[in-house]
Amino acid sequence: RFAQLKLNSGEMVIGGMNGFMRFWPEELLGGVNVPRLLFSGAETFDPKLGTAVQSDQLAMAEAHIPISSTNRACAFRFALSDHWRSESIQYLYQLQPAGDAPQESAWINNGSDPTVQFSYLEAGEHDLLVKAVAANGNVTPVKKLELHVAEVFWKTGWFVALVLGFFAGLFYLVYRYRLQQAIRIERLRTRLSSDLHDDVGSVLSGVAYQMELLEMTVDEAHRPQVKQVAQSSRKAMWQMRDVVWAINARNSSVGDLELRMQEFAQEMLAPLGIGAQFELDPELSDKILSSETRHSLLLIYKEFVTNSIKHSGADLLRVTLGKAGKRLKLVVRDNGQGLQNPDAAHTGQGLSNMALRTDKLGGTLSFLHDGGFGVDIEVPLS
Repeated sequence: RFAQLKLNSGEMVIGGMNGFMRFWPEELLGGVNVPRLLFSGAETFDPKLGTAVQSDQLAMAEAHIPISSTNRACAFRFALSDHWRSESIQYLYQLQPAGDAPQESAWINNGSDPTVQFSYLEAGEHDLLVKAVAANGNVTPVKKLELHVAEVFWKTGWFVALVLGFFAGLFYLVYRYRLQQAIRIERLRTRLSSDLHDDVGSVLSGVAYQMELLEMTVDEAHRPQVKQVAQSSRKAMWQMRDVVWAINARNSSVGDLELRMQEFAQEMLAPLGIGAQFELDPELSDKILSSETRHSLLLIYKEFVTNSIKHSGADLLRVTLGKAGKRLKLVVRDNGQGLQNPDAAHTGQGLSNMALRTDKLGGTLSFLHDGGFGVDIEVPLS
């Protein structure tokens, strides 16, 4: 039964229970049946448990294998259908983006170990290609596993969209809140200016009027004091009008500032026979100014007009409101005798106040001495 014979032709004959078996060794070793490479399972590492998780059921899903974003350390096991001389089997693999053709130079020899391991897989779609060289030299067809590695949630499109939506909503809420606050402030300023004008203004006007009447009836000894009270009341009323005008939200443009300057010129210069010319850049007419800027520029203008009346002997005042880049340019000048001492421009109390107010606005002020006296002021436009 165990007889064996090698013929001169090289053919082998082996005796068996049911007769003889004849074969050519070359045909047997060369093989006509190429062994198959099988995917037998997988392991993933769970960082919470600190252990590897067996997933033999993944062998049932050879076409598409999902891998979670938290278990990117994984291993895949394979087996060959021909176990003869398994220690001589060589496994080769390569990992590439899904859909790419295999590259002959990219094969990695894994030796006789049928397990392919990865410590970390990038998120996305990958193809794991594996092939084996059997003991008889036959190469198996390439086995492909499609791996889908999930992205961490904070890098996914839906999470990014959610975050952007959250910040967009937050920005809108802040914008709406600030808009409502601005509306409340504007309403408060308008109501406050109206109350000051109607209540306090009428009281101061009445006091000044009563003092002027009293001045005509009081004896000579007390007349100077009464006159001083009347003048102080009138001055307080004018100053209050300036404050009311500045805080009133309806007087917020450069055009409104020019109108207020014209009103003051009409009150102060016209009775003295002093002319006033105003020039406004049309592009600035509707430009909004802050309450502080409008009030400070008006006070600088009034200070200049007062000084011009007292000291210059001028009969004409020119006011120009224009642009200098991104800054508002105010030029006020007269045709009077100018300053006899140029250093007075730096020592006079009124002129010092102009420079101080301009500096608080973050602007610049320069004095003009040609053909009279003037000031050139530039302040930032809001």
